[in-house]
Amino acid sequence: MSGKADKKKQREREAYDAALETLQVELNQLARWIQDKGERLLVIFEGRDAAGKGGAIEAISSCLNPRSCKVVALSKPSDRERTQWYFQRYVQPCAQFLQDAPEFEAMLVNSGMLIRKYYLGCDQEKQEKRFKERIENPLKRWKISPIDLSSREKYDDYTQAREVMFEVTHTRAAPWTMVDMNDQKQGRLSLIQHLLNSIPDREVAVEAIEFKPLKKAKMSLEHASPEVPLAPKFSGKPTKPLKSAALPAQTSAAKPTPTLAKTIAKKVSAKLAQKSRVKSAEKAPAKALAKPVAPSQTRKPVKTASRKSAQKTTSASSKRKA
Repeated sequence: MSGKADKKKQREREAYDAALETLQVELNQLARWIQDKGERLLVIFEGRDAAGKGGAIEAISSCLNPRSCKVVALSKPSDRERTQWYFQRYVQPCAQFLQDAPEFEAMLVNSGMLIRKYYLGCDQEKQEKRFKERIENPLKRWKISPIDLSSREKYDDYTQAREVMFEVTHTRAAPWTMVDMNDQKQGRLSLIQHLLNSIPDREVAVEAIEFKPLKKAKMSLEHASPEVPLAPKFSGKPTKPLKSAALPAQTSAAKPTPTLAKTIAKKVSAKLAQKSRVKSAEKAPAKALAKPVAPSQTRKPVKTASRKSAQKTTSASSKRKA
């Protein structure tokens, strides 16, 4: 039975990966459309603890350019932030304040921003199972917090709070969409599909890239600098953390070797000289080329005699006349 269950789980995983890859290709098309048209898209994720908000965000953002796809997850407010106006902390990412959020979101929509809001929910039985898994799994232990543990006894209270939030913030300008996350993989696919379907006509032609082979020989790690050590290959053995006594002592920055320093200095000097020549050529006004002068046309420098020699020459000539 275990073998059949493993094969079934593997087939489900392969089907999920294939479906997610198809959707992620479309997400990249959406990102190109947003950049090409100068649009702005704000996607808000809210929901139950352990519903799977982080996994849904990662499924979307992991395939996109991090320079254009920004993920904002704010931690618990500090004592100072609690005394500030709410939007001083949240105005750049999004607004969730119950009374001011509808007006604020309407302002964003009127400015041309696209807003999509998703509420991720799961049954309490699934939530309990995931909490237990987070406690037992060292890779997920960071996800559990005292707030999560205290929320276990307030499942119904959170449901009532959600309904109040929907009543106030579910508007025509920025409506909510609920996502069933009892099956997290299916929930991620449903969410991404809904997000893509909500923005039609998003195709942008992809510019062709010519990828020619290199003319020079390919570089390898063997050509790396001998001054920098190379990390040893993975051994598969348990790691051995260094003891505090074995840690290298903190010293001032090491000076490069004389040979390396000379090489670097020469390269830097050559680069600076080249840049200086280019800048001088750009600043200098254009001049007509001077024609070469024939040797016969060159003038010999005329020597001017001093006053005393001039007087001697004048007196000598006057005596001859006499």
